[in-house]
Amino acid sequence: NSQSKADFWLEAEIQQKLGEGPEDKAVAYHRARLLKLWATSVQEAMLLVQGEDGAAVGAGMTSWFWAALRLASQREDAESRAVLEDLMSEGMLAGTSVDSVHHACAAALTLGRVSDAVRLCLRAELVADALLVARLRLPARHPMIGEIYEQWSADLKRRGR
Repeated sequence: NSQSKADFWLEAEIQQKLGEGPEDKAVAYHRARLLKLWATSVQEAMLLVQGEDGAAVGAGMTSWFWAALRLASQREDAESRAVLEDLMSEGMLAGTSVDSVHHACAAALTLGRVSDAVRLCLRAELVADALLVARLRLPARHPMIGEIYEQWSADLKRRGR
């Protein structure tokens, strides 16, 4: 339950994602930014936007998403919160993609709703992601962490593992 070990792992994982080949660069940067957001904030995640040459990296399919998060995190108005809540709602729909759930989770975290972010991952059966968010954002002895481990155990038993 050591925060320093969690921080070390997080930075190692982000660096590994950023080091992926050029054909996967946009996806790698998006995933690295999500990890950084899950652990810290939108502002910290946006620092990963710049490549070594200072040019924007990973633009394209997710640039709208990061632009929306950045604007919403800088503004405290009802309209910005409504946009983020719409993103969260999309992630709650049955049959949504993993990316949609991750976007919804990021929106919840931007709103400061860690428990909702964890529940979104659990509802989508992304137990490892739920645990990661919980361990990065909640106190070590938070009851939700125990609940996630229990759900993970039940899921493994159900799958015969």
